[in-house]
Amino acid sequence: MNSACARVPALIKGVQLRADERPGWVLHANERGAMRLSDRAAAAISLIDGVRSITDIASALRQRYQGGIDTFDADVLVLTRVLLGRGFVMLRTPAGAR
Repeated sequence: MNSACARVPALIKGVQLRADERPGWVLHANERGAMRLSDRAAAAISLIDGVRSITDIASALRQRYQGGIDTFDADVLVLTRVLLGRGFVMLRTPAGAR
């Protein structure tokens, strides 16, 4: 398993995923601003709970979209890196990993 995909993303305190009045989703954080999201990105972010790894999130998305895209691991990793860069998430090392 890719060690980056074993990492566990967690939303920073105060970050909230909300449906917007316009079609779509927005990720809000008071001092970090907001970010408009696609439905698929919002689905991935809704699974970020500080327990699931990037691989676990990608696997859940694969099940939700019934085998759809085979690049979910890479897509969730890229999304996580964007969120990390914007200060919306932090990454944890899974328990038991070194």
